[in-house]
Amino acid sequence: MSLGISTSRAVAVIFYLIIVCYSLYSFQRNCHWEDNFTLWTDCVKKSPQKARPHNNLGNAYRHKNLYDQAITHYLQALRIWPTYSLAHNNLGVAYGLKKLYTQALKEIELAIKLNPGFSSAYNNLANAYKALGQYDKALEHYHHAIKLNPHHPDIYYNLGNIYSFKKHYDHAIEAYLKSLSLKPDSPKVYLNLGNVYSRQTLWEKALSAYKKAIALKPNCAEAYNNWGATLNKLKRYTEAIEVLEKARKLKSNFFETYNNLGNAYYGLEHYRKAVDYYQQTIKRNPLSFSAHFHLASIYLEHIQDKQKALYHLKRALTLNPDHPTATDLKKWILELESGA
Repeated sequence: MSLGISTSRAVAVIFYLIIVCYSLYSFQRNCHWEDNFTLWTDCVKKSPQKARPHNNLGNAYRHKNLYDQAITHYLQALRIWPTYSLAHNNLGVAYGLKKLYTQALKEIELAIKLNPGFSSAYNNLANAYKALGQYDKALEHYHHAIKLNPHHPDIYYNLGNIYSFKKHYDHAIEAYLKSLSLKPDSPKVYLNLGNVYSRQTLWEKALSAYKKAIALKPNCAEAYNNWGATLNKLKRYTEAIEVLEKARKLKSNFFETYNNLGNAYYGLEHYRKAVDYYQQTIKRNPLSFSAHFHLASIYLEHIQDKQKALYHLKRALTLNPDHPTATDLKKWILELESGA
């Protein structure tokens, strides 16, 4: 009996030690796998002739914006498995991110040929056509992607962006709201929804959308900027300045924010302050029609500096000769040059 107990205890101790050793080994492995990059780097080292680890390491590189390294691993995956549709799709996405759209289209179309039900590939194909400015083709492929997968929020978001660009604002709103019904915590969708409401002069709806974007992403400078621009439209200039200052602190090189601050101070008739912000806008973006136009207006009507007014009128006209105010700009230039 005592021998049996000793043997049982010995077995238990050995079993315990095996578990401890295995746990320590697993812990060590988990240290290597602290993120996808280290996980798939480790897998590629251990299984260099398997396609999936190369594909997934390519994804990890892509998410780090290291597109050349990503492409190298996608190509290696395809050397191992030439009909791997997922790798063809991912390679196409990487080419698209490098603006190599012809190569992107070729790879994504091959992914679809290999897997006709690949909804994400149709979405990526549409993205490539959008980048090429072929918006009708992009729309066609977004709709096909939705037909294959009606529950993917990003496809509706992309569809909304196309409709917004084409100024089909009601369709854009419908697409954005559908995206939010599937993924309610997306700040980028609320931001673009707010932009469309703003273009339709639905100011209160725009404000609500921007606030929701900020609630989800408190450091979203674009949402603060657009919120402030909307307050300017409502002539709530003091509120606008408070909001725009938050945008400026989050993104100090964001020239749109400086221009909007100029507009707010212009609305408050604080012209010297407005001049300062318009000049800072031009420093960050010398091609800002709005800043040159407003500076011309201030120098012409409020500060009385005809030479500076003339300079900014000419710059504004050069930057946008087809602007609706172009006729007035030409008239003011002629009057200033003639000394009228």
